[in-house]
Amino acid sequence: MKLGDSLSFAECETPAPALSRGLAVLRMLGEDSPASLENLSSRLNLPKASVFRLLDTLEKTGTVRRNADKLYEPLWTLQPLANDSEALRRQIHRKMPELSAETQCSAEWYEPTEAGMKLIYQELPHSELCVKAGPGFLRDWESEFEAVARLGHAFAKEAKPVRQSSLYVRNGERETISAQQIRALTEKARTESVAYDEAFNTNGVRRFAAAAIDEQTHTFIGVLALAQAYRFSDLPDPSLLLQQLTKTLNG
Repeated sequence: MKLGDSLSFAECETPAPALSRGLAVLRMLGEDSPASLENLSSRLNLPKASVFRLLDTLEKTGTVRRNADKLYEPLWTLQPLANDSEALRRQIHRKMPELSAETQCSAEWYEPTEAGMKLIYQELPHSELCVKAGPGFLRDWESEFEAVARLGHAFAKEAKPVRQSSLYVRNGERETISAQQIRALTEKARTESVAYDEAFNTNGVRRFAAAAIDEQTHTFIGVLALAQAYRFSDLPDPSLLLQQLTKTLNG
């Protein structure tokens, strides 16, 4: 997910679209200037008349100027107070209540540490849900190779190599898995950037998870997960929950 780019400013739906488009123009000039009216109109997918009004307003406020070649250049630039990784975290956190409500699962955000994947933030649905793990819970690198751990091993530089771990292969039944199985599961998680548990653990919970990666720096930020509690009614298809996760990360 790439945050704060010029086109996203121009296309996002806001209560003040003119302000969003003005920010888009200023951001684009900061990225590549000087630029002509025609160039800005084409890059922002906006009519020339609209872009001209925005530029005229910015020029009158002393934010932009037109040089002798009738090209526009910024006098001010937009700079984020936090890096893209921090912005990505905040955006994901804002979306987690909606994700939890839509899926009726606990929405969880994990980040890598030297000891394992740590649960940083959690959003519970309004319905009854038995998830014992709460913020501060640590999924260490060795004991259980569930969905969050698999993505951690696939992407986190902090991940420790393990020769043996365990995995729930049937509801409530955990088996030891070999180094070869660990490598295969890790490679699958790295290729797909998502993972899920096919069986429920002894607490009656299984997880669906997706890796969050900063597209600009290609840095692994953490894992967005859904903790699903077992129930006797029909459970949604796993692919639907994985789609919800990737939509939240990429939307």
